[in-house]
Amino acid sequence: MNVGDINVLSGTQLNDLQVALANVADNSVNLPVTVQLLNLENTTITTYLQKFGITVLPVNLNICAGSICV
Repeated sequence: MNVGDINVLSGTQLNDLQVALANVADNSVNLPVTVQLLNLENTTITTYLQKFGITVLPVNLNICAGSICV
């Protein structure tokens, strides 16, 4: 995952993002890869906004699994 044009996160913020992403990944494990990636994208955007007060647009995210990116 690459989040462009955003400030560097602190240790606590990184932990919050890691927990949010792990939770959505666990809940999406049997879904198609594109759906899993979109779930990760949505969770990243929501976590940045709700926990850090930072607006991230989908165009600033690059989330990939192998050669599949959203």
